[in-house]
Amino acid sequence: MAESVRFERYDRVIDTDPARLDLDLLHGYFSVSDQCFGLPLETLRRMIAGSINFGLYEKDSRQIGYGRVVSDRAAFAYIGDVFLVEEARGQGLGTWLIDCMKAHPELQGLRRWMLMCGPRTVDLYRRAGFLDNSGAGYLMHMTDKDIYRRALSEPPSKS
Repeated sequence: MAESVRFERYDRVIDTDPARLDLDLLHGYFSVSDQCFGLPLETLRRMIAGSINFGLYEKDSRQIGYGRVVSDRAAFAYIGDVFLVEEARGQGLGTWLIDCMKAHPELQGLRRWMLMCGPRTVDLYRRAGFLDNSGAGYLMHMTDKDIYRRALSEPPSKS
């Protein structure tokens, strides 16, 4: 496993050490969000294990943001699950978080970075250098938005 990378700015820190992540904060946010309502804690753990994680912290170590990158570390990276707690928004921290992701030593020289976002965050990603897909071919995806909701309502399987 790679060593964690740390970025500091004023009274804030971004750290890639997954052991430092506040799983209660992350699970609390993601399990009620539109993007992955009902996310099981074990699935969150697997997401973290398969990613380069970027936790954003106040100097007192309270986590106030998160984002992750899934990459082959050679040609491609996907940014996902970026969020800031409400009181941390509007301070340029989202831009800094994306900049730190792009500056990570294991993610240099990549040909393509991708992400999907909602209309509220388009300007953030444009400021970070991302372009809309128009004219660049087709961005295709398959999403099962209800996968975790269904799992909550289905009875456990009998072994």
